[in-house]
Amino acid sequence: MGKQILKNKLNNYLERIGWRILTTFILTLTAVFTVWVYAAFVEPLVGPNDAGWDQDFSQNILGANNANNDFDSSLVTASSTGSIIERLEYITNRMTTAGQWYSTECADSTTTTKTNCYVDDTAKYVNTNACSNASNTGYCYMNTATFSAMDADLVASKLLSGVTIFGITGTFEVTCYYAALPQTTDWNAGTYGCVGSDKRCYSGSCITCGGWMNANYCWYSGGDSVSCNTLCSTHSGVYNDTCDWVNDPEDCSTCKHWYVDYSCGGAVSYGPSMWGYYSDCRYHQDGYSDCSGGYATRYRQCACNS
Repeated sequence: MGKQILKNKLNNYLERIGWRILTTFILTLTAVFTVWVYAAFVEPLVGPNDAGWDQDFSQNILGANNANNDFDSSLVTASSTGSIIERLEYITNRMTTAGQWYSTECADSTTTTKTNCYVDDTAKYVNTNACSNASNTGYCYMNTATFSAMDADLVASKLLSGVTIFGITGTFEVTCYYAALPQTTDWNAGTYGCVGSDKRCYSGSCITCGGWMNANYCWYSGGDSVSCNTLCSTHSGVYNDTCDWVNDPEDCSTCKHWYVDYSCGGAVSYGPSMWGYYSDCRYHQDGYSDCSGGYATRYRQCACNS
């Protein structure tokens, strides 16, 4: 009985010793493996060149920064959607192959040979029917045998002022336009091709006064109590949006054009006008602008835009 107890204790002791040895062995292996894994990712202290490595080996398409790389790209296939070197080959081919983007290919064609070229500022006009729906893939050729002197017509004097085509800036002026913008001038200004004592540029059009011209105004005469706003409403409005007729002559000649036998009675702020009560004419008093006034027994003369 005592031997059996001793045997059991011995077995338990040996069993505990064995587990400790096994655990120690496993931990040791784990530590060694861990050190080996970390060691495999330790970067070198010097670069490949310093270590004597060859960057120009044939499998390295980038190579070193020199002209003696071992990689041979002569067999690379050109592809616009391929790898980087295939795309570079595609661009190179397009830049050096006739009929693509090759500059020497873009010469004048004297036959029906089609050349697929880009168009730059040296391009000429084509007369008619050079480009048709039946042309190859949408490309068209330029045949110098059908050219006229159209390119010679591209001169500054025939281009609108301010417009530049193929490096040529136009100087031609369309009547009442400058730099493609509509112009408005005073009467008898004589500019922008609109010449005449009763003419002016108005919003890009050369117009003629429909009333009576005096002192570089286009005058109309209204009825009793009619304001200038009302009178000029059918003539593009009051001239320059003001009724201060600073040029209206003091001899009442504006009013007397319509009322020939009337005398000149002096200045009024809403002149020129005819006073029915006194049966005389008045001229405009400078410094006043009265466009909306319509006065009883007053027959106003107003300068309008057209």
